[in-house]
This record gives sequence, structure tokens and C-alpha cells, in this order.
Amino acid sequence: MQEEKNESSEQLFSTEAINVQVQKIVTDRVFENSTILKNFLQYVVEQSLQGNSNQLKEYTIAINVLRKPVEFNTQENGIVRIHAARLRRILDLYYKDRGQIDNIRISIPKGNYIPHFSKNNGHQLNGIGFKEPIVIGIIPFKQLGGSEAENSVLKGIELQLAAALMKFENFFVVGFQMISDLFKKDHDIKKLINDYDLNYMIMGEASVVKKNVRLYVHLIKSRSNQQVWAQMYERKIVNNNYFEIQDDVVNMILMHLSEYFI
Repeated sequence: MQEEKNESSEQLFSTEAINVQVQKIVTDRVFENSTILKNFLQYVVEQSLQGNSNQLKEYTIAINVLRKPVEFNTQENGIVRIHAARLRRILDLYYKDRGQIDNIRISIPKGNYIPHFSKNNGHQLNGIGFKEPIVIGIIPFKQLGGSEAENSVLKGIELQLAAALMKFENFFVVGFQMISDLFKKDHDIKKLINDYDLNYMIMGEASVVKKNVRLYVHLIKSRSNQQVWAQMYERKIVNNNYFEIQDDVVNMILMHLSEYFI
């Protein structure tokens, strides 16, 4: 059903007009820091225009756009879904800004990877100046000592922080559980940065000694490895106040991060 709708919309525009629109989008400043998203959009549009929409599956995109090996398992790695979500978001940002005056609107409907071409009903350019969201990932903290229950506090901080960061409009947060699962198999941070186009990483070392939780948190620029912010947090475990510690530490981290990014 989706393919029929797409074919109908394609008839509104020539192949040349659609290709011109794609080039205008990928050369816009919102795409300047992401070769992956440029290639993703160009590939799915090219395949759609060639009549290969039925081949636009998660696996084929992983192989042809992300250059994954033929044994790549989409059930174990959601990297294509991550970049598709980023692409949808950045296309929305483009059409809310300089793309408002464009004639053709290109979108990737949720649930598949087939591009949809429609007449753009944007308004006159208003100079809002949207920017590409910052892609950030939380690397599992190094844990030193502590019981299983005490270390669960640290895991809770990581999960809660990832969820809280998603509320920031200018952040695109790579799923913490996904990163954590990948780290169990491969500790290659450089590969992680390249695969997910990470702009920043939150890293840390944590320890629990005599009921004292000590956590060092660092914000790192992924490509340069520059440490741009760091903070130490120390809390005492009293009467199993695990959730209280998690809430307190996460709120403090968010406060410091917001000061840096605003």
C-alpha cells in the first residue's frame, strides 16, 4: 500500500527535479557533519527512482550504505534504525528552516525506508536557523568494586541519564542498552564513533567503597578526543537510598551539561 502511494506522488515530479531537490538538501548546512545521512538519503532516493523500492530493507541499507559485512545481523544491531530516525528528524529540521520555500518535500515515513515525495506546503522562510541535533552516546562506566546491589545504582544512573537526555531538543541519544550490548562484544570506541556518527560521548569511572559512591563523569568530543567537561560526584548509601542517589546525580549531571550546551 505504501509503495502505491509513493509511486503516485512521484508522478507529480520528474526524476531530474527530485534529484535536484536531493542535492539541495544534502549540501545544506544541517547535513554538513554527517556523510552517513547524506549517503543514506541519496541511496534510498536513487533506488526508489530506479524502481527498486521493494529492495529498501534494513539489511540492504546496512550493506550498501553503512558498508557492513554480508554476515551483518539486523536483529542484533539496530544501527540502520538509528540512522533512519536521525534522517527523519534532520529532514524535518530542514523543512522547518530553509526548506520551507522548496517545492518538493522528501520524507521517510516511519515503518519503512521508502522515500515519499510530495508537494511542500511550507511558508515563507522565517530565519529560524535550526541546526543538526548533537549525536551523543553514553559509554558504560568503568566500575571498580562494590556489591551487585551497589553497582546497580551505577547502572541505574546510566539508564536514567540516557532517558533524561532524550528530552533535550538538540540531542539525538544513541540507545544506551544498544551501546552496552555492543561493548560486551567489542570495546572498539573508534568503530562505535564512526558507525553511529557520535559527536560527543559521556564516559565515566565509578566505585563504591564502604557505602560511598564516587563517580567521575567526562564529556568527550568524539572525533578529537578532547575532554570538554568533567565532574566528580560523591554520595553515601544510607538505608538503601539508591533511587535518591540516582535522581540526585543525574539531575546534577544534566545541570552541568545544560550549562555547557546552552
